[in-house]
Amino acid sequence: MNRIIWVAGHVDIASNEMADKAAKDAALEAAAWCKEEDNSVKIVQEVKTHIRQGIIADWQRSWNVQVEGRFTHSLIPSVNTKPMRTNFHRTTDIKFNRLQSGHTLLPSHAHKLGFTATDLCSCGRDKDTIAHAILHCPIYTKPRETLIAELEAIFRKANTPFHLSTIDISTILGPNEDLPPDVRLSIRKATGRFISASKVKI
Repeated sequence: MNRIIWVAGHVDIASNEMADKAAKDAALEAAAWCKEEDNSVKIVQEVKTHIRQGIIADWQRSWNVQVEGRFTHSLIPSVNTKPMRTNFHRTTDIKFNRLQSGHTLLPSHAHKLGFTATDLCSCGRDKDTIAHAILHCPIYTKPRETLIAELEAIFRKANTPFHLSTIDISTILGPNEDLPPDVRLSIRKATGRFISASKVKI
């Protein structure tokens, strides 16, 4: 059964009255600007751009000082409102995002949460970390060799400087902003193919 109840308005509540007055003053000021010159559209666009830049700057400052998410910050130090589109299969996309966040089903993370008895990889050689699974585990040797060959070909085709051609976790999972967008996209796609081919449980 629906009920109708009375909700108090803003009248006679000091803080709300102040907020209302500030909003009205801002609206009047904006209207005055628009009347001064016949460029109201340009003014609105400039205001929107300024607000957007301020929001992103605040977001970046917050991201830089966050206590959690340091692994992800090491891969993606700069915030971005335009995610890279790769058209991965949904499962591959989820696995890639888990790798970037550090929250995976790999024993190294699952053990911390009490889900597994050990943090060792089933290969028996080392802890099953993200770096181990992608770069070292013998179980995934064949798809890894394909990934490395693809990355080397990408760097050669783009004449990538030597210092930007290092194949490590940051290169594979992080959007290195010193690389051209097309190179970053090619690396992302190659990594997606590795994730799919290796069938690693992430």
